[in-house]
Amino acid sequence: MEWADFALALNVSHVRDVAGRDLHIRLRQEDDTARPEVVDAHWMYQATPREAGHVTWYVAYWDDMWHKARLAAGTTEGVLLQVAQPLLESLGPLVTTFNGGGGRSATSVVHDLLRLWLDAGSALPDEEVRQLYARVAAGLDTAGPDVTVGRRLLPLLCDLVDRDRDRLGAHARPTVESLVSCLPTELREHMNRHHADLFSLPSE
Repeated sequence: MEWADFALALNVSHVRDVAGRDLHIRLRQEDDTARPEVVDAHWMYQATPREAGHVTWYVAYWDDMWHKARLAAGTTEGVLLQVAQPLLESLGPLVTTFNGGGGRSATSVVHDLLRLWLDAGSALPDEEVRQLYARVAAGLDTAGPDVTVGRRLLPLLCDLVDRDRDRLGAHARPTVESLVSCLPTELREHMNRHHADLFSLPSE
């Protein structure tokens, strides 16, 4: 039996209890249509999730990931690696900057940015959109100002805030301020000019 056939026969849940990390493995049923669970960086990196508030952390070896993944990749993993490679090349440090806590899975800045970017149909609840922006800002702050990464992100951040400003409502100004504070100094003025009108909005 090939590995792919074996993998398709199983469902795996990553769990955490007082003893630490564990896996719950069960046979997959023919009518099982459950989507794979979100990969939780708490579990991968043995980071203790906080019940209240957020915790962010950065893993520095992002530039080794595609090499290791390429060596281990079969067809399925190779397809995913091909998709991920431009993100690693352009936003590498943010791929391994994670934000978690508050009883939810920990995800990377790039994961959260992609969720925002792909929400063109406004499928996400407004509160979740606000939380995603907060997590992106927290992750950018943890990763530290990188001018090259910042230049690549700036057009996307400006476009996203333009698109979502009505959904952000009274949170628009603090959202922009938190994003601006995380950008390298030479890029902050650009963001300020692009959203100058937002700075006149009352802040909660």
